Order: sequence, then structure tokens, then C-alpha cells
Amino acid sequence: MAAYSCAAELFEAARAAALDRDSIARQLATIRASKGLSGVSYEGASVSGSSGDPTGCGRMAAMIDHESRLRKRMEADEELLGKCAAMLYGTAGDAGLAKAMGPSYADALFWRYLEGRSWESTARILGVSKTCAMDTAAAAMDAVDSFGARHLLDGTGIAED
Repeated sequence: MAAYSCAAELFEAARAAALDRDSIARQLATIRASKGLSGVSYEGASVSGSSGDPTGCGRMAAMIDHESRLRKRMEADEELLGKCAAMLYGTAGDAGLAKAMGPSYADALFWRYLEGRSWESTARILGVSKTCAMDTAAAAMDAVDSFGARHLLDGTGIAED
């Protein structure tokens, strides 16, 4: 968390990770559905290639490499999102910002940033106006800056009281 200068920077990175995670999940689903490109199957049951790659193995290897890179990116995204979720709710759901300020503050950050929702969607989920959702999230960000991300993540200090 030290890589981020403030809560806004951290949660914007988390939002980008959430959107990236969702995009990667769609890409992986497409890869699984097609089982490769142009008739190339991971199982090798239907291999067709060009004159430069008569067996199709090169394209299959490239697809497997691409899928591996996507999975690593998704793991990094999920790691950041997991740390942010622990900061909001604690590891057992009974600590963090939700305990320090109340669940509505943690929920505002969760839906907007960790789930990558629009302000309109976040407000609908929270059952408040868009302005109220934005104000709640801003207050929650201020609290994260005040308490300190490390304290919220570790469950020490004021977030533990």
C-alpha cells in the first residue's frame, strides 16, 4: 500500500484492477469457448496452420502464452482487490473501515472501486442518491487517509477499537 500516496490513488488503482479483471475474465471465456484461433484446439484435435506454421503449433503456443499472461495479470488485480477488501471489512468481515465508520462507508468504496460500478449503479445498490453515494465515498477516502491504510489492513489502532 506504500506505493500509493493517498486513498484516492489506491482506490482508483483498485477500480482499474476491477475493470481489468472483468475484461480478462471475458477474454478468457472467449478463449475457452473457441479453444484457440482458426481451428487450433488446445487438445490438438483440430490443428490447422499456415504455410509458415503447418502444424498450427506456433499459434497454439502463442495462445497459451497469451492466456498465461492474462491469468498473471488477473492474479495481480485480484491481489490488490483482496487487500483493499480486507482494508474495508477486515479478513473476517468484522474489522477495517466498516467497523471504524460503519458498513455504508465501506460499501460505497467497495461497489464503486472494487466492483468497478458507475456512481449511478453504486447509488442504486446503496439505496441513496448519486450525490450521497459520492459524498459517502469521499468521507470514506478521507477516513482511510486519516486512519492509515496499513492500520486498516492490519486491523490495528482506531480501526480495531
